[in-house]
Order: sequence, then C-alpha cells, then structure tokens
Amino acid sequence: MSIAPSVGTIGWGVPTIPQRQPYRIAIVGCGPRGLHCLDALSRHLTNEDLARTEVTVFEPAECPGAGVIYSPDQPASLKMNFATEHIDVWNRSGGTASDADTDGKSLRGPSLLQWLAENAPQYAQADSYIPRALVGEYLHDAFVRIRRRLQAVAVFRHRQSKVADVRHDGERWEIKSQGRWWNFDEVVLATGHEGLRANVDLPPTDDHTPVRFVYPVQDSLCRSRIPAGSRVAVRGFGLTAIDAVLSLTEGRGGKFLDNGFLPSYIPSMLEPEQISLHSRSGRPMLAKPTRKVEPVDRTFYQPFQAALSALQKQRGEIRFYQHLWPILTDAAAGLMSASGQDCSACDIDHWYRGWSRYGMDAASAQHHMFQSVCVSYAKRPINEAYAIGETWRRLYPQLVQLVSFGGLEPGQYQTFHKVALEMEKIAFGPPARSVAKMVRLIKSRHVRIAEETEPPVGVDSVIDAVIAGPSQANQSGPVRSLLQQGHLHQDEETGGIRIHRDGAAVNSPDGLAIFGRATEGWILGNDTLSRTLHDQIESWSQTIASRLHAHTH
Repeated sequence: MSIAPSVGTIGWGVPTIPQRQPYRIAIVGCGPRGLHCLDALSRHLTNEDLARTEVTVFEPAECPGAGVIYSPDQPASLKMNFATEHIDVWNRSGGTASDADTDGKSLRGPSLLQWLAENAPQYAQADSYIPRALVGEYLHDAFVRIRRRLQAVAVFRHRQSKVADVRHDGERWEIKSQGRWWNFDEVVLATGHEGLRANVDLPPTDDHTPVRFVYPVQDSLCRSRIPAGSRVAVRGFGLTAIDAVLSLTEGRGGKFLDNGFLPSYIPSMLEPEQISLHSRSGRPMLAKPTRKVEPVDRTFYQPFQAALSALQKQRGEIRFYQHLWPILTDAAAGLMSASGQDCSACDIDHWYRGWSRYGMDAASAQHHMFQSVCVSYAKRPINEAYAIGETWRRLYPQLVQLVSFGGLEPGQYQTFHKVALEMEKIAFGPPARSVAKMVRLIKSRHVRIAEETEPPVGVDSVIDAVIAGPSQANQSGPVRSLLQQGHLHQDEETGGIRIHRDGAAVNSPDGLAIFGRATEGWILGNDTLSRTLHDQIESWSQTIASRLHAHTH
C-alpha cells in the first residue's frame, strides 16, 4: 500500500501519514553509522510513535552493529587506531522524549571502557588500542540492546542480505534485495565503505600475478592464498597496508617481545619470505602519541579554537592558506615553544613543505617512523611532526564545522584536501606500538619499503591495500544506482554526496537520507566512531519524530 500525497507537509516535505498505516523505515547498512541511526530513532520516537513504525535493517554481516570492518571473527592482530577511552556508541548529549524504556531503565548502554570492565577486564585501559574484533563485539551488543527496545514496541526486522538497488516509484521508495522489491516511506543509506573490494579477486597484473584485496584477512591472506616463503608486494602504505603486514607476520604466529619501546620479533617461519610496500609518495603513517608525552595545559588550544570558530561568519569565503593554515601553524609553533623549544610558525610551515613536496625514499620513511615512535614514548622531545599532528587533532572539530557543507571559498577544497590527506598520515596514524612493530619488521628485513618508481614485479602475489575513495561507489550497489537515477548528487568540487543538515539528499524525492563515507568532502570527518563531530543523524531522527508527533496530535 502506498502513501497518497497530501496538501500539508512536515519536515522534508514528506506527506503526513494516514492514521493507522505503519510508517516504514529502511536502514541500508548496519555498521556503526546504521547503529547510530537505530539508537537515535529509539530515543527520539515515543512509544506511541514506535507502535506505528516498522523498521527494517538490511545488513549482510552476521553481527549487525559491527558490520564488515569490525567483524568479531577477524584476527586479534588487527588493532584499533582509535583509543579505547574515546569510543562510546551512545550519544550522551541532551535529553530526549524516550530517555527511559517502559521499565524506567536508561536507553543508553555502557561506553566501551565500561563494557570492557565487565566483559574483557584485561583490556579495560583508557589509553589502549584493542583488537577491532573486540570493538565489534561491543557494537553488536549495542545493536542487541537497541533491537530489544524497538521490538518491545515497534515492528523490527533484520534482513541478512545485501541491497542490490533502490528506486522511487513516484510515491514511495523501493528496495531490491534477494530478488524481491520492498516498499518504504524512508530509506537511510549507511553503507560506509561501499567501494570496499572485500573477498574478491582483482584483475591480475601485466605479468599475470594474482591480486587480492586485504579484507577479510582470514580468507584473502590465508596460507593457501599467500603461502609461507612466497614473495608478496603490497600496494599502499596506510592503515590497510599495516593490517596486511601484521596479518602476514604476527597473524601467522610470529611473536613481538617487549624490549624497551622497540619490540624484538621472533618469526614463526610461516611468513612470506619478504613483503615489499609500494606507494606513490613513499610517505609513511606516523605513530599516535602515548600518555607518556607530557600534555599541554588544557587551556592552551582555546585561543586557536576561538579563532577558527570566529571564521564561521566568513563561511563560503574561507581560503585555506590565508585563513586556516596560519592558525594551525601558530598553534603548532606555540606547542613547541611550550615544551621549551625555539620554534616559529614559519619553521612549522617549512617542515611541512619539506615533508609533502617530494616523494620520500625508503631510508627517510623508516627514519620518520622511528622518530615518531621515539616521540610517542617520550624517548625524545616533541618535534614538528608531533606538533602539527597534535594541533590538527585538537582543532579538527572546528575544521569540521568550517569546511563541511561548502564552507570553503569555491576552488579552495582541493588545496585543503591535499593537506588533509597528509594529515591522515601525520595525525591519524596507528598506535605507537603498531608503528614500532613495522619498524622492527623493516629492520629484520621481513618488510622492505620499495622505492617510489619501483614496480611490484618478480613476486608471487600482489595485495591491494588501497581503500576505494568515497566517490568510488560499488558498481552494483545502491549509491551508484541512485546517482545514475539522479536521486543522489555529487558536489562538483569535493565529489561528496550533497545532503542537508538532517541528512536528506539534496534535490531528491522526499524520504532519502545518506550518512557516512559517501558524503566525504561535502561533510568532513566521516571515518570515525565518535558521536560528537556530527549531528546529522540526530537531526534526521528528530525530523521524523516531529512529523509523527504532528500527525498524532
């Protein structure tokens, strides 16, 4: 049964809902973003609203909430690059109409630290980077809690299948899954890394060398595919490449033994003979600092945060090197000065230009990795890399607010994006211990950094460790289909899907929302478990709640 249009509309302009007809909501993809959508609905819809609602989740992974990236069955050698203390699936800000369920219990579950204290106390340390599989268990536990809440009042379904297509028939949205079309009033796309080439064979190289993607590592990088003693080339030098290396070494029974801050390595003899890393720039990921680094006074960044916030009145006219970069370099130089080192904003700028201007050779890459580990463990004073990386991390929330939704002057995004890509390496790298492991594997010659122009030839296997970009939608997925139908629109400059502040797709029929990586560029900073950087999901659920309340009352 379809919804007939009416004259009165609410929120996005979706027609008011005929009485007693269930309101059908589809969540396509239930990793962390889809989980956040369910949580927001469970809090912002009253029991009366939920009783008139049908919620269907389309998620092929066995553990909704975790999805593929945080699957609980992945090896323990794959670690988070986000500290445990910062992970909390529950939104703690503000009150809602349904802060307690029918038994008066809080709808918000435990933070990851609280959950670990009860379920895996050996990992319950704030400044730690735990196995991703364990975070997956936590996320799935949150899904079970929310599902229980929704099932007590609403109709809730989980369909363990992929969505092949989404279309609009003029009145409603239709989703194709398992060869059947399903009808919905609202569709939310939370498919994350839709371009992720999981569990597929990629085209072979020119010399017919087989190519595999990294995930799931237990299948793609198993010994039957990557035999012990073989020679392997890895395309990429980012977090995914580090996952591949550690899966082929530590994941094969190799042991890292603490030996000061740089561990020693005992091979299992099941590793490849050699793993070579190939990247276009040669620049590595640097280590995140540990708590051994003396923290700066909490008030230090306030003037710089205020200076960035003051630029809100210039949205649409912000130039990166004229308005943003001077604040960042001033803050980084101030951080160096606070540690007792003579440094100016020009010094920071000079260091960054030296880092980013040219491709880096293998010796320099290894040096930068080793230096970052030394600084992270406070074995050496902080340096320019630490200062600009820490500044970028601390001021990132203000940058998100300024850049998202077209905040930069036209033509400025590519300038910002080029710096942001480098800051992914400098500021958002893996934990120090993971970088220390990589340095040890390089020193022990299990891993070799290839020179910039060296092709991956003379190897038995090639591993593609380059994640598909936000604009590289899966050719057979719903984002690609909706783009082709004209229901989703990419921003010409950033490539991100354009959405309104409540997640509604721009210039689309009513009832289509999209969150996460596909909007990257138009929205800054989607690759995170944080609930504090963005409020689009909260706004989306509040819009739906307002619509339902208006009809009821």
